[in-house]
Amino acid sequence: MEAQEDPPDVPPPGQLSPTGWVEIPGGPPVAFYELGGSGPPLVVVHATGFCAAVLAPMAERLTASFRCLAVDQRGHGASGPPPDGDFSWSGFAADVLALVDGLGLERPVAFGHSCGGAALLLAEEERPGTFAGLYCYEPVVYPADVPLAPSLDGNPLSDGALRRRRHFRDRRAALDNFSSKAPFDRLDPAVLVAYVDNGFAPDPGGGIRLRCPPEREAQVYAHGFAHDAYAHLDRVRCPVTLACGEHTDAFGPSFLTLFAARLGSVEQVVLPGLGHFGPLEDPSAVAGSLSSSLAAGPPPPRGGRRRWRSRRPARPTTTPWPRATGPRTRPNNSATSSRLRRRSADHRLCGGFPKCARGTIGPRSWADTSES
Repeated sequence: MEAQEDPPDVPPPGQLSPTGWVEIPGGPPVAFYELGGSGPPLVVVHATGFCAAVLAPMAERLTASFRCLAVDQRGHGASGPPPDGDFSWSGFAADVLALVDGLGLERPVAFGHSCGGAALLLAEEERPGTFAGLYCYEPVVYPADVPLAPSLDGNPLSDGALRRRRHFRDRRAALDNFSSKAPFDRLDPAVLVAYVDNGFAPDPGGGIRLRCPPEREAQVYAHGFAHDAYAHLDRVRCPVTLACGEHTDAFGPSFLTLFAARLGSVEQVVLPGLGHFGPLEDPSAVAGSLSSSLAAGPPPPRGGRRRWRSRRPARPTTTPWPRATGPRTRPNNSATSSRLRRRSADHRLCGGFPKCARGTIGPRSWADTSES
């Protein structure tokens, strides 16, 4: 029996509607979402190529302690691209600051994943004291005072983005595709549903298409190491938790240590069993880590003893999001091939290409990747 297509004009079960929009001078209106909860405001910012909804499964574990808000960064999700086509990452910082100003948030705390973590650091550097605390999971920060020039040429992340599959017959076909390919096959099922239901939109010609098309995503990656967050980390005035996954092949402990040396009040955390996509792989673990870090109070000041933590936080109970249907199969490859594919796919999606930039991962590592 052939699989039936989704009924037309029926919103997918994981689709979120923007709560509202914030205006940005010279930039596009940016969509934001109230994800529930009460308490101090917590702003969550997604990684390149994703959208606000993929962090909702993590945020729902935090609603007992925080009023959770999320933003679709420009060119992602429901937010349009910049009118001038400039994807400098300072624009993502402007998106965050516009949300803070537009909603009148008083010194919120914030969480950022990958590009989202860099956007938060850039925003705090632009206006020191904006945040009461930051939790940055593997922020994409090039560790040099002089950033690199933006470039598409020879950029493996941009190359990978341009190979991204942009259209599927229907939602079910997209879920089946992603659930069998790295790195999506490691995502929490609720996150995968959120990605398909919010990262795609109906195509006028039929089926669904990416909201962040490959050419746009490639431009975001081209600017990934062209911002100056590292040079100005000393401007950050709030406590910062720098986190990474135990199995990351992107911004691991050595990078976090470089960043921490320039920050004032800082804590470093390694989450067991996770990779660069940790917040999407295990929302409960990252939510628990975030709660523990904020509940522990400010980390020690510069010059004090920095804390390294690697224990897995307790998992809060929660009502699950809609789950992806069907088996979650993994490619039947050797362990070595799987590791290469995992590294390539992780880097290809979220801007974590420091090792490639340093020359320790050669182009052949990127050649064995299939179209996602």
